[in-house]
Amino acid sequence: MAEEQTKETRLGSVKDMLRSPLRTIEAVRQDRYKSLKVRIFFTVGTLAGVPLLIVTAVCFFWLHAVLVDDFSSHLRWQMEHARAGLEYFLSDRISSLRYLASAHPYASLVNPQSLREIFQKRKQEFPELIDLEVVNADGLQISYAGPYSEKGKNHAQQDWFVRAKVHGVAVSQVFPGDRDLLHYVVAVRQYVPERDSFWILKASIDVETLNRFVAEIGLTERDDAFLIAGTDMLQTHSRFHGAVFQRVAMPSLSQQRGFTLMKYKDEVSGNVILGATRVSGSPWTLVAFMKPTTLERIFTMLKREILAVYLIIVFVAIGVWMNYRTTHSIVNRIRDTEKAREEAITHSEHSAKLASIGRLATGVAHEINNPLAIINEKAGLIKDLFEMYPESSGCQREFLPLVNAISESVNRCRTITHRLLGFARRMDISIEPINVNDVVREVVGFLERELAVRNIRLELNLDENIPQIESDRGLLQQVFLNIANNAIDAVSDGGEIVVSSMPENGSGLKVVIRDNGAGIPKEVLKHIFEPFFTTKQKGKGTGLGLSLSYGIIKRLGGTIEVDSFVDKGTAFTITLPLAAELDRSVQ
Repeated sequence: MAEEQTKETRLGSVKDMLRSPLRTIEAVRQDRYKSLKVRIFFTVGTLAGVPLLIVTAVCFFWLHAVLVDDFSSHLRWQMEHARAGLEYFLSDRISSLRYLASAHPYASLVNPQSLREIFQKRKQEFPELIDLEVVNADGLQISYAGPYSEKGKNHAQQDWFVRAKVHGVAVSQVFPGDRDLLHYVVAVRQYVPERDSFWILKASIDVETLNRFVAEIGLTERDDAFLIAGTDMLQTHSRFHGAVFQRVAMPSLSQQRGFTLMKYKDEVSGNVILGATRVSGSPWTLVAFMKPTTLERIFTMLKREILAVYLIIVFVAIGVWMNYRTTHSIVNRIRDTEKAREEAITHSEHSAKLASIGRLATGVAHEINNPLAIINEKAGLIKDLFEMYPESSGCQREFLPLVNAISESVNRCRTITHRLLGFARRMDISIEPINVNDVVREVVGFLERELAVRNIRLELNLDENIPQIESDRGLLQQVFLNIANNAIDAVSDGGEIVVSSMPENGSGLKVVIRDNGAGIPKEVLKHIFEPFFTTKQKGKGTGLGLSLSYGIIKRLGGTIEVDSFVDKGTAFTITLPLAAELDRSVQ
């Protein structure tokens, strides 16, 4: 028992020593050469390109700052121009109302017919005028001219009335009023000394006049401009911040007359240049968000220069590429030379280790064959005695089947040791006419017990019209048995294995062994025919079955292919010629 454990330990140590040395060496070598190429490339690139990049970056940021200042100055000029135009417009409207209040007697203005005639004339000159009203000192409407029928309205609580009463003139915020029409009010106070009282002339103006002045700011589709009242209430429509009366997230702005210019990160527009200026004589602030298109300006200004820079970059890139290609060629030659040398050494070591395993396998096989021969001889002797003296024992009927079972087990062990010896040395191929379907059925017979225990369903789809071929029966049994065993290991209990045979275009036949097991990942699939490569648990596989099967099929002039999908299954396709064309180069 101890001797058997020692042999198993020695065999396991040899297999572990041989497992995957080529893959480890190849991975280290590839990483080393890849690292060498990268270091050379980036060293040359750093020495040649970093100074150029630094100069380019400095120039770019300097030019970017200059253009941002230019954008800011341009925005300031445009906004001041728009503000001046709006202030002039309001001043003109206030002067016009004052002229009407002083040029026409109070009695004429409170007369609806007379006021309507004045309104019609003004409407022709100024289409945005909505209506005219005369309001007394108590805020009551005395006379009205316009498209609406309003009588007796009281404006005493309106902000514009209070400011006109106190300051003599007022411009209101935009509001819809009772008519649901966006407008604002310009009102002037007319004092009556003889009565120590006053009255107010009020004009309602369409908000479109404000939109027209805001639109005079030359903006792109990425920019935005609008009027706000107070600190954040929209008075005109905004491209990105909503409609009138919505709130806009704004930084705190000075309420004094002047111009505010700053860089600001807007929630909607992102990084912008914000310009803001108060409109004198009104409750409004003109605001603009401009996204500086510095990159487009740089490209427009430096088209020719940028083209020259591009050409320089192209030439530099060509030089770097040529240097890289030269380095790549040199490193590849070094790599190929070292690879050939290491492969020769590895192949020599691998052959020596395989020879050691072969000698070990030969010794084990011979050690087993000797006691097997004795057991077989004694079993045959017992059988002969029973046949010669049938009357000598009343237990002949019970013992004779047991003796036959011993003989069959001995023959099976002899077959196993014969296969073991076949691994240790090249076995002679015995070519004979074969019906492949019969070989498949024989292999299935070996596996019936395990299939039944694990409740695995085996389906045979054998074409009885396939041609008879000339090949080695024992080697084909070994191949089919190896692949079938792998299929059994791959499927879970209750799984399914399908074995099919079919003609192959009159030149031979195919045998397909398909299972519905776990499948083989792509990164593993390319290694399955390598010696000692296995995905089974330690102690459950040697990694030699598929490697030997691949070599056998190649020697017999056939091919073996595999298709596998994870969680779906694996299919091995074995193609065999009608007559074995032995490939002596395959060992």
